[in-house]
Amino acid sequence: KIWDNQVATDSFHNLKSLCVDLCHKLVNLVPSHILGRLLSLECLKAESCDSLEVVFELQPLNPSDRHPTTCSPLKELKLIQLPKLKCVWDKELHRQVKFQCLRSISVSRCKSLTSLFPASVANDLIQLEDLKINECGIVELMENEEGLVPKSMFPKLISLELRDLVELKCIYTGMHALQWPALETLEVHGCNKVEIFASQLENEMTLDKHPLFLIEKGTLPNLQKLKLDLSKRMEIWHGHSHDEDFFHKLRVLELHHLSKETPMSTYHFFESLTNLEKLLICESYPEKPSSSEAAKEGTSDELKVTLPFLGYIRHLQTLHMSHCDGLSNLFTPTVTENLVALTKLRISNCKILTKVISDEEGEEGRAMAFNRLKYMELDGLTKLRCFSSGGYTLIFPLLADVTVNECPNMKIFSNGPIEAPKLERVQVDLKKLYGPTEYRYFWKGNLNITLENMYKEKVCISY
Repeated sequence: KIWDNQVATDSFHNLKSLCVDLCHKLVNLVPSHILGRLLSLECLKAESCDSLEVVFELQPLNPSDRHPTTCSPLKELKLIQLPKLKCVWDKELHRQVKFQCLRSISVSRCKSLTSLFPASVANDLIQLEDLKINECGIVELMENEEGLVPKSMFPKLISLELRDLVELKCIYTGMHALQWPALETLEVHGCNKVEIFASQLENEMTLDKHPLFLIEKGTLPNLQKLKLDLSKRMEIWHGHSHDEDFFHKLRVLELHHLSKETPMSTYHFFESLTNLEKLLICESYPEKPSSSEAAKEGTSDELKVTLPFLGYIRHLQTLHMSHCDGLSNLFTPTVTENLVALTKLRISNCKILTKVISDEEGEEGRAMAFNRLKYMELDGLTKLRCFSSGGYTLIFPLLADVTVNECPNMKIFSNGPIEAPKLERVQVDLKKLYGPTEYRYFWKGNLNITLENMYKEKVCISY
């Protein structure tokens, strides 16, 4: 143990930071009676202590003595690689010590930890701004306590990150919506037992379908950035309506593992994102076992995968598609009409993408305008033949930067007319193993001739 039972009452008053590392026989870190004496402690870190089971150990008090509740000055708590950790806070600890100054908590690789907070302790974390939990055995973030009904948890929490919590099912098992008034950034990744991200409060649910969040108007009033991993077909939304008031400030959405099997309610979720500006879709639409051969022949209906929900997001400014290996094209002509605010388009490493805009019968000669698009990057698209093959007129009045890398089959940009009055070059990045990135620029009057000449000269990106 670290602390002597006979330690003087005025000891450690000036201690500001405590780091405990590789203390493999340590079982309890800080007893509650010692915690009350650490009047200046702002940072506590424990790492790689193989036997540590309890961080803040609750000490029994003499009922005949007066014991006023103390407030710990602790601002930062880090717990890393503690394989036997089972308890951070005892649910009775708040009667002796409160943690109203804590601003940052990071917990990672604690496989035996099944819950982080008792609800009574969580109620006291009124200054918490940043919470990160990675690779732990967490089943629920907050332990339910009988008779205690928390409402506004963590009123100043700005960022919440939940990564690789393979046992996590929910934030809190209580059947009421918690309020997260300051939360701006939320990430949920690798939490494969979460079946529903958010559900409206009034919906009836069985216990095995408890959502990560219960939602009502005002639950997440300031959420601006949301990153979700939809592995195991997690449903984003469960409810009867998709009122824009639920996520009206959401500006950035990043989705991983979207697929054709994703529930339709997830696609309807996009209808409520009226102010979304940036969308990133990564590692989605996995390639079918026969997709490579079918893509060569161009005969498989399974490859006609597009993203119709993009048409709902009229404020979208940035779109990035990456590692979507089953995606053969991106937009329909109808969807492009709704992308009125798009300024930046980046598509990378999609194995069977053959064109960006799909063909529609009877649409030859149609004009499609990307009126605000300024930047376009096509990178690592080994099957891409063209941006559009439908004979449409493509209009890019503001397009000034185009980057094309590792698209060896792209000999032309479009089969139809192209209007891009501000475009004067196409950029290729020549990335070397050592040294800075080099750039080469090509221009032969228009996009089609430029691309044709680039590959005649066999100018391809190399690593």
